[in-house]
Amino acid sequence: MTGYFGIAFALAALACFGISDLVTKISLGTASKWKLLVWGQLFGAAILLALTIWQGQLPVGEITLFAIAVLIATGILNCIGMGFFYKAIETKGVILASTVANAWPIVTVILGLALYGEQIGLLRGAGIAASMLGVASISSNFLHKGEKLRFDESFASSIAALLALGLLFFLVKAPSLAFGAVFTATAMKAISGTAALPFALHKKHDLLGTPTGTLALFAAVGLLDGLGTVAYCLAATVEPVSAVAPITAAFPALTFVLGTMLLHEKPTLRQKAGIAATLVGIIVVSL
Repeated sequence: MTGYFGIAFALAALACFGISDLVTKISLGTASKWKLLVWGQLFGAAILLALTIWQGQLPVGEITLFAIAVLIATGILNCIGMGFFYKAIETKGVILASTVANAWPIVTVILGLALYGEQIGLLRGAGIAASMLGVASISSNFLHKGEKLRFDESFASSIAALLALGLLFFLVKAPSLAFGAVFTATAMKAISGTAALPFALHKKHDLLGTPTGTLALFAAVGLLDGLGTVAYCLAATVEPVSAVAPITAAFPALTFVLGTMLLHEKPTLRQKAGIAATLVGIIVVSL
């Protein structure tokens, strides 16, 4: 039964993250990535803090200096990862940026297998492989063909986001066990927003002059991202990260559908095949 709860939480995280990326794209059309990074993270932290207080969910495990240090590290990694991710969305669009940046389970799974000693069966291994191949297929449009084959700046930003988020979601298990999932997500987002604040001020962004409608979009991004993080943290406490990470990271399939329907971003045939492979991988990993 615990395994079913873990899969359910991972799928809930998938839905939250997929919709959040769509709202992020809309938000970046009205304000800079630095405003979104500061306000989105702080709004998310405030909403989750209210949930923490309402539930009375204080740290539930043994609190150590190691757990505190890892918690701070995840907040900084989240700030770095989301900053690069927003930059990629601004230059390439939500579908392509989302699918490459959110291939972070490649990093998470490798670390989980190597350092946690986690084991996966043949069937789940095939599902993970299908998901990763699907994401790789979707990301092919980052290539530029000319005199030399090269990747553009948006791809570099997406890869930087992939590495930061992959390490984050590997490390988040330790603070989740010590502090609880909701508290961990709350602290992570508060640290992220605070870490981004000096950069926003250095860029001379008027954070207090943001229109109400834009702030509402930022709050929606923060809420969805926060709830997705909580769901993932809960999944990681009952299931191996090498199993829940690929399920959650398949949310670009949802972003792809929403982006096509609502933002009119046009998928290629190869991208459609990638979506199909990713969805098959989700089903197989969930068995």
